[in-house]
Amino acid sequence: MALSDSEIRDALDVRSLVIEPFDEASLNPAGYDLRLSDSVTLEPGRHGLVATMERVELGCDIVGIMHIRSSLAREGILASLALVDPGFRGQLTISLFNGSEKAVRLKGGERF
Repeated sequence: MALSDSEIRDALDVRSLVIEPFDEASLNPAGYDLRLSDSVTLEPGRHGLVATMERVELGCDIVGIMHIRSSLAREGILASLALVDPGFRGQLTISLFNGSEKAVRLKGGERF
């Protein structure tokens, strides 16, 4: 079961979930949109590693499920994503691939 926005706020209040820095604009009804720590340009047919701006800490009863935003998928960006294990603490690193025929520029701070 995914946490709703109110359940995410509750988990943040009791510190069973930590998202730092937290941005209210990234909270949505069924999750939280992580942001890129730095800008990156992905050339066509190339991979790139990106890190999250946020540092996260998951309690032993919370698992993270990552998805790429559909707006990036429409630009040809594919991501290698995995579950984030309960108890994880740190910054997340994601592998992105540009399957389009044009370079795609992602800006630091952009939700992905």
